[in-house]
Amino acid sequence: MDERVTRLAEIVADWSLEAKKGDVVLIDAYTAARPLADELYSICRNRGAKVLLEVVSEEAEDHLLSIGNQQRIRARFKKKTELASQANKAVLIESSEHPEARYNIPNETLAFAERMEEEFYEILERPGRRMVIVHFPTQGYAMEAGMSPADYEKAFYDMALLDWREESRKIKEIAALFRGVVALQVQGIDTDLVLKLNGNPSIEDGKETPINMPAGEVYFGNMKGASATGVIYFDVPVSYGKLFKNARLEFRDGIVKSVKTTSPRTHDNYLQMLLLPPDDDPAFLEEIGFGTNRSASTQIYRWAEKAYGTVHVGVDNARGTNIDFVRTMKNGRVVGYERGGSKRTILEDGRFFAPKELPGNES
Repeated sequence: MDERVTRLAEIVADWSLEAKKGDVVLIDAYTAARPLADELYSICRNRGAKVLLEVVSEEAEDHLLSIGNQQRIRARFKKKTELASQANKAVLIESSEHPEARYNIPNETLAFAERMEEEFYEILERPGRRMVIVHFPTQGYAMEAGMSPADYEKAFYDMALLDWREESRKIKEIAALFRGVVALQVQGIDTDLVLKLNGNPSIEDGKETPINMPAGEVYFGNMKGASATGVIYFDVPVSYGKLFKNARLEFRDGIVKSVKTTSPRTHDNYLQMLLLPPDDDPAFLEEIGFGTNRSASTQIYRWAEKAYGTVHVGVDNARGTNIDFVRTMKNGRVVGYERGGSKRTILEDGRFFAPKELPGNES
């Protein structure tokens, strides 16, 4: 057993989940992540928790989607939601061996499956429950990122196997930079976006909301009424069923008004179908966040939102769409506005504009 897998399992079980006697823990994974799933199973059992282990074939699920039978897809997710209803804690392991396989799934089928998955998530996010989404490196993810499997594994474990107690302290220090800020402006190449925070407090993705591993961000959620207006360009690819590159979103009063990418037309059409529906269910800016993980790399773009000095925007709609878009901030900045009109730079050229002792600002 790779000792890094064991260490990751210990961090997830003890730091993220805090698994203990009386808990019912659901572990949901593809077969590629079997080593991590088995380690988590053993550790959580040793902590006194009951464990529901659901390890399924990715090929079987992809085949189900390729058939496109909504009744069968709904039946598959019904089983997942039944398991979720029994658990008070859950670990969802992201572990695709061939992420590109879904690029050819019809857009309507893929959108239906994404809605079913969001219903599954909603159960796990109910009050009193705890859900952790954890990445597991595979050869498919390495190929997707243009890296060798060994390099991808090293990059991933470098950003995950950290002292999370210390990281949590650093995240809190960065969160303090936003204290007193009531509005933000993101500026950069093809980017000028202004939004109000509406009194929403910053949330530290470390210990306060351990829903990701690797972790590392400060974010503002529940931003539907933020009146975000302007444009923002994202130089980091985003994967949501299909792969999108160089996305550019335009917002008006918090609502997505236009979206463009440089991806193939079928991918672009799918994104427009999700974010620009022809009905009364517009997509809106739900979250804005800032990466704090100094060990993270944007090359692992599925977790690029954690990379230090990045900005990400979460876009949602009422049908369950939830997409995070990420941009680096080289040649860009984030300005915070306080009550009364005074302003200060918070992030500039990928570095938080703060005293040198803050993480990542060392010379």
